[in-house]
Amino acid sequence: MQTKIPFISDDEVKKLLPLSEAIELMKKAFVQITNKTVTIPQRINLEMPEVSADSLIMPVYSSDDTNYGVKIVSLNRDNPAKDLPFIHALMILFDSENGKPLAILDAENLTAIRTGAASGLATKLLSVPDASTVAIFGAGIQAKYQLKAICKFREIKKVFVFEKKLKKSEVFKKEMERKLGITIQISDDQNVLKDVQIICTATTSSVPVFDDKCISGGTQINAIGSYKSLKREIPTETVKRSSVFVDSKDACLKEAGDLIIPIEEGNDINLIEIGEVLQ
Repeated sequence: MQTKIPFISDDEVKKLLPLSEAIELMKKAFVQITNKTVTIPQRINLEMPEVSADSLIMPVYSSDDTNYGVKIVSLNRDNPAKDLPFIHALMILFDSENGKPLAILDAENLTAIRTGAASGLATKLLSVPDASTVAIFGAGIQAKYQLKAICKFREIKKVFVFEKKLKKSEVFKKEMERKLGITIQISDDQNVLKDVQIICTATTSSVPVFDDKCISGGTQINAIGSYKSLKREIPTETVKRSSVFVDSKDACLKEAGDLIIPIEEGNDINLIEIGEVLQ
């Protein structure tokens, strides 16, 4: 007799997976990717131009575990104008030994927690130890977890948020100042980037979100928004003069416009996997 498959809500996910634990899990995941002990097929990108949306289907299996999972993410570009989340997502967990479905998870926060944990770990490994200033491009759920994760490893005192929608920026500022006890300034002046030590780009942009001339040497950038070969947040000039660290070389060379576009322009970019740094 088929038993009822449990559904784990967004609130339950946040309780079951605190950011600090997610960061530890990402350490393991990055090493597994580099050592190729985990199977991650290239994700399926189901394009739906008639409704200005994409759906990403992402399966994963690790031989170290007895389960496998499939995450389905909906990205609806018109949603923010309707006061709806840009991302909706579900994760389905299966028993790999018998194929039994074990659970269905609301994965909106799960996606943001995982991505924030990855950037937090990268910040710990790659940013200057005394970093105290951050610039965030975007003010959605992803941006919130990016900032939370960074603050776990660096004594952040000042944050600049760049977001086209003023109301969204104000909500972000109020919430994150209260939760993190730091000062956040809403800005559209890219000159402030010259004194920023960490930048996070969490947008849906198809073109670079800042001018390379505003970026000082030694700045650490967490770029998470690009998921297609033609989408990018980082200018070619910045990529060319950077040491580039990625989660998976194979995936990034197929999907990340931030890297694919500069390479197609004739630039030679040396990629290093975070898993290599951790070993």
